Amino acid sequence: NAPLSLFQPLWMGSLISAVLLFLAGKNRTFTNVKEKFKFRMIQVLTALVLGLLAGFSLTWFTTFMLGYEYDSFLTVASFLSITGFSFILLILTTMTWIGFGGIIIFVLLMFYGLPLVQMAPEMLPAFYQNWIYPWIPMRFMIDGLGEILFFSGSLWNSSTTVLIWILIISAIFQLSKIWVRKKEIGRASCRE
Repeated sequence: NAPLSLFQPLWMGSLISAVLLFLAGKNRTFTNVKEKFKFRMIQVLTALVLGLLAGFSLTWFTTFMLGYEYDSFLTVASFLSITGFSFILLILTTMTWIGFGGIIIFVLLMFYGLPLVQMAPEMLPAFYQNWIYPWIPMRFMIDGLGEILFFSGSLWNSSTTVLIWILIISAIFQLSKIWVRKKEIGRASCRE
């Protein structure tokens, strides 16, 4: 049950971090695209720092306060850092494109997705097994952490690969919002 107990604080920390990063740039005005790109890069780098902080502090907290013992502290902390970074960027990017209402998706995902992850996939109905379970992002954290903790897996497993792809795609979409917004403004001015 250790991966599930580590999921809750990491997910909540990712939600809070993404909301704070989103609110930092919500009402900000930019004079040019370069300035906006610089701000988005700072958001991505801040998400990296927050992910590292969350991963290492959560691992330290569980060893110091809860008495968990890991084969490799660094492996667990690094995996949680990658997970935290990808979750923060995923949530931030969704809120950047959709707006503040995008946070509702991830709050509902926590409440309705976590019970699915707690069950064995074989016990789920076929619809959930085939269409819902494969797309839940927290599944990759729990599967990867379970492999590291219980099967002496390495940091680079299949779940880490998926989390890094989530991270890369989220960063690309976060940075590409700059040019999409500019095109929308250009089209609006052409119509007038």
